[in-house]
Amino acid sequence: MPSKAAYTPLGHDGRHHSSSSSVWDRRRIMIVVAVCLSGLLMFSFLWPPSYDTIKQTAQSTLDKISPKLDGSKDPKQQYPWVGAGKIHPLSKDAILMIKTGHSVVYDRVPMHLVWPRPDIPNRFVYSDVALEIGEHQVIDALANASDYVKTKGEYKEYIRLNNLFRNHAPISPAHDGWMLDKWKFAPMSAHAWREHRNAKWFVTIDGDTYLFWGTLMRWLATYDPSKSLYLGYDEIGYGSIKYYFAHGGAGYILSQKLMDDIFVNDPQGFALEAKPDFSGWPCGDCAFGVIIGNMPGRGKHLDGGADLFQHDGYDVLIFRKRLWHSYLISLHHNSAANLMDLREFEEKLLPTLPEWDGVRYCDLWEGFSPAFIREPYAKYTEALGRGVLDPAKELGLNRSVVMPGWKSGDVDKVSCDWNCAKQKGVPFDVAHCEKFCDENAKCFGWLMSKTDCTLSINGWRVGHPAPASQEWTSGWRLDRIATLEQEMPCKNTTLRADADERGHGVGAGRGSLEKTGLDEGWVLPPKGVKNQAQPLPPDEKEKEKPVAAAAADVAMAAAKAAADKAEAAGKDAGAAVAAAVGGGGVSSGGVRSEEPSSAPAGIVRMDIPLRIPLRIPGM
Repeated sequence: MPSKAAYTPLGHDGRHHSSSSSVWDRRRIMIVVAVCLSGLLMFSFLWPPSYDTIKQTAQSTLDKISPKLDGSKDPKQQYPWVGAGKIHPLSKDAILMIKTGHSVVYDRVPMHLVWPRPDIPNRFVYSDVALEIGEHQVIDALANASDYVKTKGEYKEYIRLNNLFRNHAPISPAHDGWMLDKWKFAPMSAHAWREHRNAKWFVTIDGDTYLFWGTLMRWLATYDPSKSLYLGYDEIGYGSIKYYFAHGGAGYILSQKLMDDIFVNDPQGFALEAKPDFSGWPCGDCAFGVIIGNMPGRGKHLDGGADLFQHDGYDVLIFRKRLWHSYLISLHHNSAANLMDLREFEEKLLPTLPEWDGVRYCDLWEGFSPAFIREPYAKYTEALGRGVLDPAKELGLNRSVVMPGWKSGDVDKVSCDWNCAKQKGVPFDVAHCEKFCDENAKCFGWLMSKTDCTLSINGWRVGHPAPASQEWTSGWRLDRIATLEQEMPCKNTTLRADADERGHGVGAGRGSLEKTGLDEGWVLPPKGVKNQAQPLPPDEKEKEKPVAAAAADVAMAAAKAAADKAEAAGKDAGAAVAAAVGGGGVSSGGVRSEEPSSAPAGIVRMDIPLRIPLRIPGM
């Protein structure tokens, strides 16, 4: 029979009262421990271990507990810097300039500074007030403003901001923030150039821009900084003439040679900002671009960056078969939460990729899409990978994800409104929109409003939530997107390496905005085939003409071509001209009487909102 457990009472003061035998037992244990420690100390004194033995033992223990961290004591900080996250040697020769304004600096910049970034050793933050965020200095770009800039009306806003800052008063949104922001470009670029004369690349972004830095370094390594290079997103602006510039929000890069050409005789940038071209434009990035474009030996367009730099956020990014394995370098218009999410996404992705690799469009689609798309998409691709021919039929998975209250946007759009549905003899509803997409093999999604069903052809966007009052509904054809992934697996290293060999961002085209025709019938090029530059919007050396006059010019050009052909064939040229003009759908006023199926050659599509207001006579 087991012995009864001893009961140890508590005293009146609530303390445990031990018997004298228990106290003696503890004393004996303490004596034994003291003797053992004394013996150990004496042994260590008489026969001390060598330093090498201690070091080897410690290193061996460290290797056992963290074999993949190269001896790091801080896995959280070291883990991103393996695989494609390994710091590129070019990073030490590149300068990053982050431009912001004091009224928004705390909403944007801290997210750039919260992570340790040893891969960006040369980083400057410029604003219109000098301050510190933690250990990071924010430079006042206008602290040494020229007398010329001080004469500008916008300079009063700079004085207002600094007075509020010195008096610890709340900083309200800037009254003329955009106009004041323009005057930061010259002094901050000049400052970075003076501080790092031997740098090879100078990169500028806005505070709400996210930059996949390691991917950028791998791309820049394919260019020569000793040449005059201006890289980024080729934006279009309109004044008395059409002009091109690198969109500041998308981020842009100037080579060492180009920076030397600009600042070697103007180290403060005072002459640069005093140029008529600079003061004549409302935005600093466009003024900067016009001045660069007018430099001797330079063209009007950028030297590269098509599709790699984005002037907007992930929600409007276009995913296309042609760009599935293309690099993605920047995203703009990010909230603080977006900036944090993108950094976490990048930190998790890069260590899983080979050292030579970088962030691709397909990576962002797979890892950053909303859960309501990402999760069913993963099921669909997994089923196709197991050889299921029709997951929608065999596993009961939906071919489409439909989301009410969500605006996805369109790509190379084809629309069917109420009248179209009436002609088809079907109701104007979501089922009609889905069927309309089903009938077009190149449709990857659709967007339905109160008045239209618009298809996304050759690509798709994710989009964003929309107010319920607008009654938007979006759909994505997961079966077609998953089939694309099956044909061109995102993580296939051969396909990714082939895309690198063809080249990324060749030329300065604007395929992200315009229907260029590059996606029509696009097939995976054979290995070794180089990418061709994107078609550029037509240069215009004359003043802008009304659209109607431009259309008439196109019609007359067609008529002349027909006349020349007729004359060569010995026919009546006059009849040919009459046929070309009369039968081409052009009225006597020079405006087409019915809309053509595609924009005539030489006319830039105007259905996409541009950053600079259009100034086109007659409109």
